[in-house]
Amino acid sequence: MTAARPRPRAKLKPGQLGARIEREGLERLYLIAGDEPYQCLEAMDHIRSQARALGVTERVVLEAQAGFDWQRLRYEANHLSLFSDRRLIELTLAHVPPNSEGVQTIIAYAQGMSADTVVVIRAPVLDYRAKQGVWYQAIEAAGVIVEVAPVPPEAMPDWILRLGERRGLILDQEAAMFIAERVENNLPAASQELEKLRLSLPGGKAGLEDVVAVVADSSRYDVFALVNCVLAGRLARSLSVLAGLRAEGTEAALVTWSLVRELRILCRLAYNQVRKLPLEPLFEEFRVWDRRKAALKPALRRHTVASLRELLLAAHQVERAIKGAIPGDPWLMLSEVAIGLAEGAAQRRVDLQREGVT
Repeated sequence: MTAARPRPRAKLKPGQLGARIEREGLERLYLIAGDEPYQCLEAMDHIRSQARALGVTERVVLEAQAGFDWQRLRYEANHLSLFSDRRLIELTLAHVPPNSEGVQTIIAYAQGMSADTVVVIRAPVLDYRAKQGVWYQAIEAAGVIVEVAPVPPEAMPDWILRLGERRGLILDQEAAMFIAERVENNLPAASQELEKLRLSLPGGKAGLEDVVAVVADSSRYDVFALVNCVLAGRLARSLSVLAGLRAEGTEAALVTWSLVRELRILCRLAYNQVRKLPLEPLFEEFRVWDRRKAALKPALRRHTVASLRELLLAAHQVERAIKGAIPGDPWLMLSEVAIGLAEGAAQRRVDLQREGVT
């Protein structure tokens, strides 16, 4: 490592750290603060990877629990072993702020960093008061702070898009939304899905159909065939495809997601249609191209806003059954949704009357 040189101080989000390291090189001091484990681990991995690339072969792991001897950090930061001339030290703070000795030790290192040592401090979430501490301000002045916050559900698709870019994948918005709904804010699961896509799609580009095909493991009965059949009103074929999906082990959640997506679009289109509002802005909003427009229109002619909302509610009940929130066979419930969507509002009223339901 070359001698330490002054850098502009930085507060980063986890997704910005890799680019910062590529652009500026490895700093001598980092603070990674937050309680979201996947993003914290990802940030640590960026630093470890760059350290290995620079020939850092020794890694020292310390944990500052109650009674921790802060002289240990002083010693490790300033004394190299006989077998290595470069060292990475990872220090986890069990509690913040550190005690007075810890504060002084961190300040001393920040003010006199070794050119041959990188120190990474891991801390839990820091509140406003903690950020006013002199130890924090010393790190802020001399190193890089990575602030890790949970990803809210509404931001999950954008997080997936950015993670995909870092993996060499270009996803469209629908594909990212599908993955986000599938993994339910589970960041490691989202990462696994993206890795599966990266290995399955050498070209690096993935739309919704690509993602579904990979997730469904190239099932002979695909969910898009089911969607096309129910939209076209082909009831017998719809039930045949649905039975095939179940027999091949396709996840009920995948089928449900596809039907919910179409029902949401249809509800909005039907609402505009009743009020004689233009449909084209909605087609653009939902990225519905000409071929899909032609598929949606027969379903619009068969249904009312009320019948579509009823089916959307039924589809959401399927999601709850899959999660175990309510009793019921998700596949049987899915068949009822498919029948309702394929038949249309008028036929559904007749069926309900036959069953004695008004």
